[in-house]
Amino acid sequence: MNDELNSFGSREKMDSQPKPFWRRYFWHISIAVLAVLLLLVASSTCSSPFHKAEDVLCQSGSNDNWSGWHLTSGWKRLDNMLLNDGSNGGYNGKSTLLAPASCQPKTMDYAVEAKIQVVTFSDNYSGFGINVREIPASTREPGYTTYIDSASENGANISVVGGDVLKNTPFRPGTAFHTYRAEVKGNTIAFLIDGAPVLSVVDNRYISTGEVGLWCANTQIEMSSFKVIKL
Repeated sequence: MNDELNSFGSREKMDSQPKPFWRRYFWHISIAVLAVLLLLVASSTCSSPFHKAEDVLCQSGSNDNWSGWHLTSGWKRLDNMLLNDGSNGGYNGKSTLLAPASCQPKTMDYAVEAKIQVVTFSDNYSGFGINVREIPASTREPGYTTYIDSASENGANISVVGGDVLKNTPFRPGTAFHTYRAEVKGNTIAFLIDGAPVLSVVDNRYISTGEVGLWCANTQIEMSSFKVIKL
């Protein structure tokens, strides 16, 4: 009996003794270690070459009040914005607004990004777009254009400038600002809207640097920023 009491007392004394530090705070330590590991993974991901900072060749907007832009064909400047009044209705594929020489790329792999808001569409055919790899020496100035067409159910398009539509998909811009981005890399042309890829196509016709510009037909728009990025 005494042995049993002594044994019970010993167990009770052992249970009442404080547990080692690691046992008392096991879950706290585990959560802290996991948080550190997650931070390390996130840091290494952000610093990888696939998430490197963009190599911006030029940028226009409120930072320079569109200095160097030669405005024609309904294009105007107002309060750090470029506007088009919709008066240019005879779209023939060419850019109605060329980017200044300082914004023309020197490499054939680049992206052009413009933040644009539609004020109003008019007429049976109206739209606007970004032209890339445009060839100025040609009569028709071929190249590629990523554009928004108000008359078609498939509102987002990639086509040859003034020529065949290569690919399209449904999109309605509404009257909000959107960031439109045309990318040309090798023989791949891509169209992104608000950072999301919407179209991509492979075409072997125009693989030189060419020129960068915009067009607008029967559409009133406002553009708050424009930049060219080396890819």
